[in-house]
Amino acid sequence: MLLKEYIPALRYGAKITPEEIVGAGTITPGNVYFVSRNVGASGDGKTWDTAFKTISEGIAQLNADYTAAVLPSKGRNGVLYIGEGYYSEVPVSLTCDDAKIICVAPGTHDSTVFYGSGTAGSYAGTTTAPALTITGSNNTIYGLGVVNISSGLQPAIKIADTAFSNKLVNCKITKDVADSSSYGIEDLGNAYTEIIGCEFTISCKTAGIRLYSGTYNSIQIKIKDCVFYGCPTGVLVDAAAHDCLIQNCTFLDDDSDTADVCDTPILNNAGTSLIVRNCYSLHTTANLVTGVGISHEADNFELA
Repeated sequence: MLLKEYIPALRYGAKITPEEIVGAGTITPGNVYFVSRNVGASGDGKTWDTAFKTISEGIAQLNADYTAAVLPSKGRNGVLYIGEGYYSEVPVSLTCDDAKIICVAPGTHDSTVFYGSGTAGSYAGTTTAPALTITGSNNTIYGLGVVNISSGLQPAIKIADTAFSNKLVNCKITKDVADSSSYGIEDLGNAYTEIIGCEFTISCKTAGIRLYSGTYNSIQIKIKDCVFYGCPTGVLVDAAAHDCLIQNCTFLDDDSDTADVCDTPILNNAGTSLIVRNCYSLHTTANLVTGVGISHEADNFELA
């Protein structure tokens, strides 16, 4: 079944499973690797018993396969499974195309979290780069939690200029230190990005998602079934995002012990044909989308 067939179920609280993302379990036309923080020492990554110990090692292997064009798939269609727990690591880049990264424990409490730190293995010290930068195209990441300790100067996840058709599904900018990342996900002007079923928290200092045009004007981006808790701005459109669809998203304040307010659910500074429908906010429908960009709205609601 195709990924899009599962999207209607997401609005009712269902989750897409890793098996559905892969399509046929571990039977893929590319190489399969495993990461587990619970192994004694890093192995070759080819089984759970011989898994890589760090996410960085797993991503480096996907990148290396792609660069070397190794068989069976000329370096494409690789799959990386990541086990539960927190992984304190320095920032890393995914440079390959056509890979799938699947976290097998994507829950909220004992989830799989890439913890971007200034020093690997430490939960102190600040980074000077996004925790995860995606420069390749047509990659899918499922169920990954991300923290980036950057004093609010760097995004947690950055989709770099000219990286096309990447998908983030059921991922989470994990609630940790308030305002530790500038943005949860920053997309620098790319086509066909999909952000589906993701969650954004008070770890985002400026906005949950930022869209910006780099070399190319971003087109046909989909942001669906996401929840924004206490992000000052939920979605920030800072340059032309042509025909971007924002659908069935919810924008809420955080009323917990680290409270924060969602001041501006969607700020469209320069988007063209921003389409917003079936979204929910504590703000009035008149204030759900603000800014000078061109927006089209339908069936949006103010929460009682």
